[in-house]
Amino acid sequence: MAPGPRTTLHRLWLRGMMWLQARARMTPERRQEVRRFLRESADPDFDYFAMVVLSSIIATLGLLIDSAATVIGAMLVAPLMASVEALGFSALLGDRRLFQTALKTLFFGGFIAVLTAFLLTEFNTWLQFALLHGLPGEVRARTRPSPLDWGIALAGGAAAALAIALPQLSPTLPGVAIATALLPPLCTVGIALALQRWDLALGAFLLFLTNAVVIAFASMVVFFLLGFSPRDPNGQAGVPASLRMSAFLAGVLLVPLVFMSLRYAQRTVLNQEVNRLLTQALQPFGGELEDLEIYGERTLHIRAHVRVTRPLAYRDVVNLQEALAVRLQRPVALVILQTRSTRLDPLI
Repeated sequence: MAPGPRTTLHRLWLRGMMWLQARARMTPERRQEVRRFLRESADPDFDYFAMVVLSSIIATLGLLIDSAATVIGAMLVAPLMASVEALGFSALLGDRRLFQTALKTLFFGGFIAVLTAFLLTEFNTWLQFALLHGLPGEVRARTRPSPLDWGIALAGGAAAALAIALPQLSPTLPGVAIATALLPPLCTVGIALALQRWDLALGAFLLFLTNAVVIAFASMVVFFLLGFSPRDPNGQAGVPASLRMSAFLAGVLLVPLVFMSLRYAQRTVLNQEVNRLLTQALQPFGGELEDLEIYGERTLHIRAHVRVTRPLAYRDVVNLQEALAVRLQRPVALVILQTRSTRLDPLI
């Protein structure tokens, strides 16, 4: 008789646990090393705050110039991952002192990252060392969290916990820090606050919160499977209440992520329609749409950067705004940033 789906899953689960325990070989000495590493990581010092400031500068400048490579470099330098792992570890073991230390470390590190990004963006508005015709793609990408980010954080948190617990996997920890980005969303919050874009700041903060909570939950699961768990008064192992609570919080975060994903899907359709209408309207001016930014609920704010061979007059923009309002059936506030271009062809 062929085994049923439940029997097969149970066998896979048992084999996975046997493999994990065989690979881990969590001796008492190794357990103490893991505890020592996480305690030291959760205790902030001058080096920690210096690395937060420097990595925040790198990440913010990378976001402003829309450089993915620079943002990745900031993720490698940022020291936030270890404090989140320590947060999950202390919650699992019920270590209140370590939990408070890790939470304080993460809070002050996050505050410094947001403040650094805010000040750099404000400084940029004065000197314009990075010209912002619209929101850079690296910034927009971190204001739209989705259930996929939840899944990435879950896998990344588990991988980070394994890398901390198993010495042979420790070299992979920098790669995990890149996959589960904690610093760029915080810097995006600072940039959005400087630009007075509260909707973007909320989306970026939700991404950071999702990453932090789900990474901590995943690390708790891995550490629990490796044997790091408190014992009840009878000496029998059980699933700690903190792990169940963390699973509940991680599940609750899926609700706003699904809701925002549906909104983004609707906004994508709207963006495509506005893009099509603007492209058609710019044809008589030899226009080409270079960048488009749309935000707002009751009134649709449209900011378009275009390149034209014949400049648009004020009346042209007013007529275009009225036409968009009629087609979209909602109030529209249109801003056109135009650049004059001339085509030079020696064959003509």
